Amino acid sequence: MIDHAERVELLSCDEVSELERLAEQSPCSPCGGSARVRRRMGMMAVATGMSALMGTAWLAKSGHLGRLAADGQIRLEQLKDSDHGRCLTATTRKPGENLVLGKCNPGSPDQAFTLNKESNTISIQDDKGQDMCLTQAGFETKDGRPLLLDQCRPGYDLQWIVGMCFKGDTPNVGTQAFVKPCGPQQPVPEMGTSLFCWMVIIPDSFEVELKNAAEARASGIYGCDEHKVYKGWDTGEKFDAGNDGQYAVNAVVFLKMWQEVFKEERYMEHDWTVKVDPDTVWLPDRLRGRLAAFGAHINKAVYVKNTELSFGFLGPIEIISQLAVVKLAEHSHNNCSYTDHQGEDGWLVQCMDRLGFGFQTDTKILNSLSRVGECWNQDFVAFHFYKDADSWNACLDSSVR
Repeated sequence: MIDHAERVELLSCDEVSELERLAEQSPCSPCGGSARVRRRMGMMAVATGMSALMGTAWLAKSGHLGRLAADGQIRLEQLKDSDHGRCLTATTRKPGENLVLGKCNPGSPDQAFTLNKESNTISIQDDKGQDMCLTQAGFETKDGRPLLLDQCRPGYDLQWIVGMCFKGDTPNVGTQAFVKPCGPQQPVPEMGTSLFCWMVIIPDSFEVELKNAAEARASGIYGCDEHKVYKGWDTGEKFDAGNDGQYAVNAVVFLKMWQEVFKEERYMEHDWTVKVDPDTVWLPDRLRGRLAAFGAHINKAVYVKNTELSFGFLGPIEIISQLAVVKLAEHSHNNCSYTDHQGEDGWLVQCMDRLGFGFQTDTKILNSLSRVGECWNQDFVAFHFYKDADSWNACLDSSVR
């Protein structure tokens, strides 16, 4: 049997069709003809045919691909930078370690990496035999993103390394390791549509009834891939914004809730994080279709402008990409203060703009007319607001007909 992992090192563009034919004949080839799906709903790890082969070829340019192991993973003898032939090295093999480009030492456990061809992650074992994955830092420099070790997380975009090239910030042995796309011909994967959804309820308020209605019908956040309900409190403050009406002065509440989201790290296994208010009726499957249409790439921190009203990003449904939440977790505490009369959505959009996030726009995400008679309109994803279970359920009934 031809060892396709060895064969791909010598692959040229003229040889792609021949290797593709060989790959189709072997069920154990790491370049297999069938699509490999990431462990995430709605996202393909590597496409069939040409893109799958070229993705593996780019990885081979960074190092030596070893034999396909019995467990279906690919043993990587060494991973080298393309400029100076240094090898990627994990000197302590502990979480949070910054990786370096060191002297190549065949057989060293500090350079014994494994490619998981299902998730497109690259890992190394610590002293206890646990896998730790190569992870890109959330920020980018002229040399690319720094590489470090972290626990392996299915669906975490910053652990997508296949198709990337390793670089150093100096030509010296032992310099810090960075990673970046090998070139413009190496496509950046698009985000999928996996959703982590959460909301905050005030105990002993009407919001509990609305949460129970959504749960009973497996709707709203209960129709997402993962969800969480947090307990908040009423600040007792309102602010009159003139033509924009009154809103709750609740930034302080949601700052605390966002800190809980950051700490729990559930968002790291999903493409998008969606925060919604309990009095919002919305359809996750309809949202997934809109998100897929954006074609946003996994290396972009973006949020979704959801309405034509006010500043275009209103709190009943807030949609933020995975990398955007990563950057919020890293930078919002020190860079995004709030004012005494600020609502949560105003604080959040100002913070994201200050941090340089991009945005996608779909002004038909949110309908804020708060009339059940509007809920039939399939142009919209979410309808706000419905303060009792009867009107909330009536709106949902109308929206799914």
